[in-house]
Amino acid sequence: MYKFSRLYFPFWPEYEGKSSFDPGFIYNKKGCDANLVSVFLSMTWPELDPADDSLVFRQGLEHEGLLVAVAPITAREGDLRRQLEFLLRKSPAETITLAEYDESSSLYRVEARDTVFENHKKLIYWQGELDDLAAVGYCSWRPKVPNYYSCRMTFVVFGDVLVKVIMRPDKLVRWLEVRRSVVDFLINSRR
Repeated sequence: MYKFSRLYFPFWPEYEGKSSFDPGFIYNKKGCDANLVSVFLSMTWPELDPADDSLVFRQGLEHEGLLVAVAPITAREGDLRRQLEFLLRKSPAETITLAEYDESSSLYRVEARDTVFENHKKLIYWQGELDDLAAVGYCSWRPKVPNYYSCRMTFVVFGDVLVKVIMRPDKLVRWLEVRRSVVDFLINSRR
């Protein structure tokens, strides 16, 4: 069980049952009697204090802090190799061999095609070797400068918790610190 201050929540937690976009979701069980599907936290960086909600809505995916989604793993979404393959599926097979290792972030990086908008690019990132991935993610592209504007990194903690961190690309150079800080935050939130 985890305990987070209400101040971290720009959105409400999602519980098992209907999605919050479906009619009737208000009848889902909530609180300690319900199974949590996901919780979305908004925090400052590097302090990991609750972020000002107005910034989350004004800045969107270019939020200057971290947006962190935490969910229990219920299926294969914890298979990071599968996620990497999905991100690369619209790109030529040899794309993965063009990856460069960035010492400052400890991440491999390769430019690939977007899986939805094939004329757009994505920067695909991963931590670790291909047979033992520690994190997988991407930065989204847009046709205005700066072209890469939002990055999402996914990793697994405690063997059964999926964590997604959304941040601006400038934070990727500190990826190991971001990851370690988020994990420590989760450890300190356990009850």
